[in-house]
Amino acid sequence: MPMKTARTPRLHILDFTLRCFVSIMILSLFSIDVTDASERRWTENEPPFSPGELAVFAVRWGPVKGGDISLEVRPLTELDGEPVWHFAGRAVSSGLVDALYPVDDSIEGLVDTAEFLPRLFEIRVDEKKERGRRTVIYDHDSGEARFELDRTFHKDDGPKQEQRVDELGPFAQDALSALYRLRMLPVRQVGKTYAVPIHEDGKNWQAEVTVGEVETLRDTPFGEIRAYPLELKVRFDGKLKTDRGMTAWIADAPHRALVRFRAGLKFGSLTGELRSFRRQTDTAMLGEPVPETIRPEPRLMSESGTGSRVGALSSP
Repeated sequence: MPMKTARTPRLHILDFTLRCFVSIMILSLFSIDVTDASERRWTENEPPFSPGELAVFAVRWGPVKGGDISLEVRPLTELDGEPVWHFAGRAVSSGLVDALYPVDDSIEGLVDTAEFLPRLFEIRVDEKKERGRRTVIYDHDSGEARFELDRTFHKDDGPKQEQRVDELGPFAQDALSALYRLRMLPVRQVGKTYAVPIHEDGKNWQAEVTVGEVETLRDTPFGEIRAYPLELKVRFDGKLKTDRGMTAWIADAPHRALVRFRAGLKFGSLTGELRSFRRQTDTAMLGEPVPETIRPEPRLMSESGTGSRVGALSSP
């Protein structure tokens, strides 16, 4: 078994944005206590998503358009002979940000269909200062997360390969699966606070979210939308972090889509607005057309992709 090694965490554009509005801000609209929720099998609830769903967000850092983030539900596939959900995302810079710091990061996850726990998570970084891949294999039975880094370029540190085994908290989600898992749960009492365990960047932490009164959002690309605002706090090493506020708005609709998010940063804020949305049952994309240049390009199950590496990385 590979030994744990010390390292300096690196925060990439897609990591950061997902941490803000996927693995953090969405983390408990669908309001069920984590102790109860983690012991249930998720097949009891009908998922509000299905293969073919595509959501695209316009992201801004303060007044500056930073780029677009797309999230897609791919066709169900298999991992080690078991059926799994296949989720994919992509972050692409544009405008001034693209001129100063071009970004084209991709993220994918495979999640078991029985208990909706992550099995595999991968992010591919293609930025001005760094290129490479990070993969995590989740073994919930042993409580281990097997990490692999394959960095081909870094402006300061150069190429790097690393493998390690991290402790995995009970019922922990990754940054991508948390979004879809919690969309499966019904809304309960407004004003209650709930907690969700997350494993991200080799660490286990907890998101605590309070559900607000339903609001009517009138300035969206889709017209008026009723949505629930979520106020988020993060607990790490038992300490509550309250230095930056985070809010997300989830549609009061069968699809339970994220329609808006806002996160306070050290300098300014990060905001996002849903600008395009399609489900399998839709005959056309709602909102703006989606250029192919910002859609996800899934590679996990390709012959040359992660599928050929899973066995080696999963072995002790």
